[in-house]
Amino acid sequence: MNTLQSNSLQVVLKSWKGFNSVINSFSDESSYPMEIEGVQGSLCSFFTAFCGEKLSENVVVIVPGEREAQALATD
Repeated sequence: MNTLQSNSLQVVLKSWKGFNSVINSFSDESSYPMEIEGVQGSLCSFFTAFCGEKLSENVVVIVPGEREAQALATD
């Protein structure tokens, strides 16, 4: 992984209101299951990893099919 790029993305994600809104809503158990849309491409992998890191918990991602699951795992 390119650490410089990863650190830059982490800074951007942490300053993004949408990311902070998602993190804050995880503390409300009545919000489960949660559907998050609009995060595309490799950003989905970073978003998911940073959510898990911020929450110190596992995050489960459901995608439409095997091709999308492989792409997410590769990212």
